Amino acid sequence: MKTPLLIVAAAAALSSCTSTAVLPGSDWTTAYYDRNGDGRVDYALYERRDVHDAGWALIDSDFDGRYDTRATVGAGSVLSRVDRAVPTGVPITPGSPIGGGR
Repeated sequence: MKTPLLIVAAAAALSSCTSTAVLPGSDWTTAYYDRNGDGRVDYALYERRDVHDAGWALIDSDFDGRYDTRATVGAGSVLSRVDRAVPTGVPITPGSPIGGGR
């Protein structure tokens, strides 16, 4: 199945992405993306600024307003199923997470 491999590859490529939000009191950053241009977040990338390949992405793969996949980025990339509402009212990072944002 190509979809899980594509998600892992995309998550691995995201480690150099510039984020737009910093979680208060931490070295973690969050970048929200709208991959299909409908104005709603459908991809969130959480990374540590000081550690390469340490983070995860939440993905709304069917664009229904709920994250359904969590992709862990790092030495052992892992995909897991989640069911969580995507946030509203957050800044959306321009560009594509696969292309490194901006």
